[in-house]
Amino acid sequence: MIAFAKESDRTACQALFAQVFGDPLAYIEGVFDIFFKEASCLVYKEEGQVVSMVLLPSLGIGPYRAGYIYGACTLSSFRGGGRMSRLMEAALVTMEKRGDDFAFLVPAEEGLISYYARFGFSPGFYQTEGKVLRKKAEISPAKRAKQADFAKIHNIYQQENKGFLSINRDPAFYESYQTLSAPDGFYVCPDGYAYVDGSGKVPVLREVGGDFEKVAFAVMAALNVPALQFRLPAEEGFVFGCVRPVCGQVPKVPLRFSLLWD
Repeated sequence: MIAFAKESDRTACQALFAQVFGDPLAYIEGVFDIFFKEASCLVYKEEGQVVSMVLLPSLGIGPYRAGYIYGACTLSSFRGGGRMSRLMEAALVTMEKRGDDFAFLVPAEEGLISYYARFGFSPGFYQTEGKVLRKKAEISPAKRAKQADFAKIHNIYQQENKGFLSINRDPAFYESYQTLSAPDGFYVCPDGYAYVDGSGKVPVLREVGGDFEKVAFAVMAALNVPALQFRLPAEEGFVFGCVRPVCGQVPKVPLRFSLLWD
């Protein structure tokens, strides 16, 4: 049975998310604090048990509303029965009813691009990746951003995304993600800012605003690491996300989605 999740389903949904994606519980709780609402999470239940789910936040993208299909997952013992396909169909109906202009998602792996194509999704935004090595020169370290830094970060974010469609942000966005990402997250320096994901062996820059090289070196100085990786939005590169129209058309303006989560 497919239904909207209720608050009483949250614990089961978080447990399913943890089992499939393996993220720490504190991170999952933070994600659900932001995205879990009774009208934006669909679950598939069998005999009262949540066996499959998908989160469906509606985000502002410039002047548009877009439904984000996030955290789609199914218990391993229940896969292969078409449950996720039915959830995907229900998700698109939900987005149509609430008036989303288009939908987007980030496939967990490249092989899923063809799976999502069955539901009308096609590649829509891209990333580039690489590695930066630290220079020997003395560089003042960046600092982890505080509330007073968010206005500066936001102004640079808007400047960097002129001519593109990007996800609308407000002060609460920065506060939420800085808390969620601790001890990583946003770093600032005189030359700009960066969002750092330190969950792997080598820290990854997921967003950079300002002078890329100077910001990267300042972050390396702050973290005292010899190198950083980066995975950043790009006009071309490897496919990061897929889109499809819902109530309108996918905008022709290039999409530049800097998702700090995926």
